[in-house]
Amino acid sequence: MSRRGAPEAESGHKLAAVNRFHQSYCASEKWRDLMVGEILPWVLEGVELDGPVLEIGPGPGLVTEALVR
Repeated sequence: MSRRGAPEAESGHKLAAVNRFHQSYCASEKWRDLMVGEILPWVLEGVELDGPVLEIGPGPGLVTEALVR
């Protein structure tokens, strides 16, 4: 870890820490409802998903969970 508490990748680059608001909001039902009810249907309109899914990011995986369904 660096002196400021941010973790470092094996390459030595500093990784950004997620702030508390981001962490709690991305785990909330409000965010899940927005993603599942509005954003994902709009983004995925006309797109057929097939195969493995990889979510990259600091969130709790709500988008991946919704995509797998």
